[in-house]
Amino acid sequence: MIMPEIVPDARIPWTKFIPTVPQFAEKEVGRPLKPSEVSTFWSNRAKQFMYEHPGKILALTYKKLVYFFSGFENSDQMDIYDFRQYSGLLSVLIFDKGLKFPFGLFAPLALIGIGLTYRRWRPMTPLLLFIVGYIPSVILFLVTARHRLAVIPIFLLFAAYTVFWLWDAIKQGGLSKAGIPAAILVLLLVIANINFFDLGFRSVPQIHHNLGLSHMRQGDYQAAIDEFNLALKEAPSSPAIYVSIGGAYIKMGRSQDAIAPLNRAVTLDPNYTDAYVNLGLAYFDVGDMDRAEMAFRRAAALDPERIEPYLNLGEMYMARNDLNLAKQNFLKALDLQPENNVIYAKLGVLYGRAGDTVSAAVHFQRALQINPRYAPAYLNWGNICLVSGDTNLAMEKYYAAIETDSTLLEPYFNLAVLFLRVGDTAMARDNVNTLLRIKPDYAKGLELKRRLGN
Repeated sequence: MIMPEIVPDARIPWTKFIPTVPQFAEKEVGRPLKPSEVSTFWSNRAKQFMYEHPGKILALTYKKLVYFFSGFENSDQMDIYDFRQYSGLLSVLIFDKGLKFPFGLFAPLALIGIGLTYRRWRPMTPLLLFIVGYIPSVILFLVTARHRLAVIPIFLLFAAYTVFWLWDAIKQGGLSKAGIPAAILVLLLVIANINFFDLGFRSVPQIHHNLGLSHMRQGDYQAAIDEFNLALKEAPSSPAIYVSIGGAYIKMGRSQDAIAPLNRAVTLDPNYTDAYVNLGLAYFDVGDMDRAEMAFRRAAALDPERIEPYLNLGEMYMARNDLNLAKQNFLKALDLQPENNVIYAKLGVLYGRAGDTVSAAVHFQRALQINPRYAPAYLNWGNICLVSGDTNLAMEKYYAAIETDSTLLEPYFNLAVLFLRVGDTAMARDNVNTLLRIKPDYAKGLELKRRLGN
């Protein structure tokens, strides 16, 4: 999937990589393009390449033809064979031990079956039309295991026909009757199970890195770090792995430990935006605001279209109580993403901190118009109301936050504080108990329960 006009970067998530395709087209044309116009732009590029390099097109098409009929399961980013270790069923259903099972077996069988049924082509026409129509559509674009998956059910029918035909032929006349199809089958089996054009290359660092990212998504950060360290042994100069290690430490609340690997990442790649964003977060967490500011500003300079550096700078200035600079950075982020509910909610907090409860309410309302399920907006709106003395509205917003996300801790705690403030210790105790059922070791909740007594 390499496009010479766009530098591929494995560190960039698909959500950020995909927009580079229309952006390049619009830059070349010099105006905004509709999706159909973007498609036409790249189609014309492909046609131009085909016209100017017919030899290369033939060579590439042949290479992809081999890819399609190879027994090896050519995946996108994950190594399919590596997942055998996590599933007893998968370890039986797929393997690469000389014979590349299953495609390396049933693809040759299917091709023989198609040849054996040539005299019965009329009833076979729907199946053959699908094969003839579908396979070129894959070969012209991208050949991976998941893209050729659609032909497998039909290939299995022809493969089964071959097995029964050979069995009947051997029973009736021995190997001599099955000779030519059997010989061709053996040849196809050999060809389908050879790794041509570096098929079968395994990236061990990528395997461990992807597993680490999977553990990260599940919240098992120590397991993630273990996998990242295994990846690092194989690829000690990969900045992406160092960034992942730093990110895991930050998630664990060990931001001090995150600083060293993140600094190593920016040393290896001084233009790595993610590294600077995470480095800024680590410094922010440990209270080193000057270094945090430098990291966030460097990230913003490297990628001015990215909102995270501005949001983080806004949060940092809020922590410094420099509300003017915080507002400037939140508004920069809002210019980039005018329909981002999180930014409106942060501006709501900022205006509330400044004592402008009317503007705070306007921005919280806008955040919830964009995303009515955004519980932090209700929570922070309630906090502003509580500070300003409007306990009834604060209570309403806290209950709305709980209704939206019952796993949040802060609304229960704040309701307990609110009820304690108005003298309703029973309701305060109920909210503390609910809070501690969700998180029994929540320190502030335990302290408040101690104050409330039994």
